[in-house]
Amino acid sequence: MAGCALPLVGLRWTLAYACRQQPEAGIAWLLAVAQHPTQFGAAVAVTRILARSQPAVLVQLSLDPTGAAWVQRLPHAVPHLAPLVQQYVTLLTVPDAGAWGRTLAHAHPVLVQHASDPCSHALAWFVGQSAALLHATCWATAVAVAANQFPPATVDSGVLQPYCQTLQTWLQGLTARPAPHWNILDSLPAGWPAAVLAAVGEHLTFLYATNNV
Repeated sequence: MAGCALPLVGLRWTLAYACRQQPEAGIAWLLAVAQHPTQFGAAVAVTRILARSQPAVLVQLSLDPTGAAWVQRLPHAVPHLAPLVQQYVTLLTVPDAGAWGRTLAHAHPVLVQHASDPCSHALAWFVGQSAALLHATCWATAVAVAANQFPPATVDSGVLQPYCQTLQTWLQGLTARPAPHWNILDSLPAGWPAAVLAAVGEHLTFLYATNNV
C-alpha cells in the first residue's frame, strides 16, 4: 500500500469489517491507513461509519495514543463532524482539570443517545457519574450521588474496566470511615479517563475536608 497513489477499491468496506470483527487488529490497520497520504480519506470515511454503527471503536481509539491523535485530526479533515465524534474531540482536548465538570455534563446526553453496545454504555455511566460528582457542592451531595448510582453490567469488562472499577469503588466508599483513599491513580493506564478520575479525586478530597472542618 505504501506506493499506491489511488484509493484502493474496497478498502473502506474491508477496514470497517475488520474493525467490527477484530477491533484491536482492525483499529491498528485503520491507524496505519490514516498515515497514508492517498488512502487517508478511507480512514476518515471508516471512522465516520463506525461512529454511527459501532461506537465502542471510538472509545478504543480515544484510549490509544495514536488513536487519540487521529481523532483530534478529524476536525481538520471533515467539515462537519457528527455530534458523537465531536464529543470525543472535546474530551481529548480539555484544557485543564477545572473544565472537566462542564465538559462531561455536556458530553453525557450525547453519549447516552449513541450508546448501543456494552462499552459505550459503560462510558456513558462513567461520564455521567463523574460529572455528577464534580458538580457536587458539598459532601452530602456527593454521598447522594453515590446512593443513586446504578453501575452497568459491563463495568468490569472491556478497555474501560480499570477506570469504571476505580470509580465504582470510590462511589461505594463515599460513606466509609475513615475517608476513602482517592490517590490510587498511579496504577491506571494513561488516558483522558484517568485525568477525569484525578479531577474527581481532588474534588472529593476537598469536599471531605470542608465537611469535617
